[in-house]
Amino acid sequence: PIPPRIQQSFTHASLLFLGYRLTDLEFRVLLRSLKRPLKLNPRRHISAQVVGDEPASEAELARLAKVQNYLSGYCKSFQITTYWGTTRQFLLELKQRWTAFSKNAR
Repeated sequence: PIPPRIQQSFTHASLLFLGYRLTDLEFRVLLRSLKRPLKLNPRRHISAQVVGDEPASEAELARLAKVQNYLSGYCKSFQITTYWGTTRQFLLELKQRWTAFSKNAR
């Protein structure tokens, strides 16, 4: 069970999940746990940076593409933005965007 304080965050805060792998059971449980709160209050902004496992073969690459496509569609239906790449790549891009935003806000 998810503690009430965390459940409250699902509907009253913007959320950012970093460094989850497609194979993480915790991530899948977390996504399912978000389903109900997001139906009640869909205006929250939630983003997930997901790390894909490096495919070793063409078959694994095709499987990974299918999983990413499915997960992106699932997340999009709940207005969750997904970012496919490493946590480092995500944070570098976030820093660049924040710097550009800060310059434009002055």
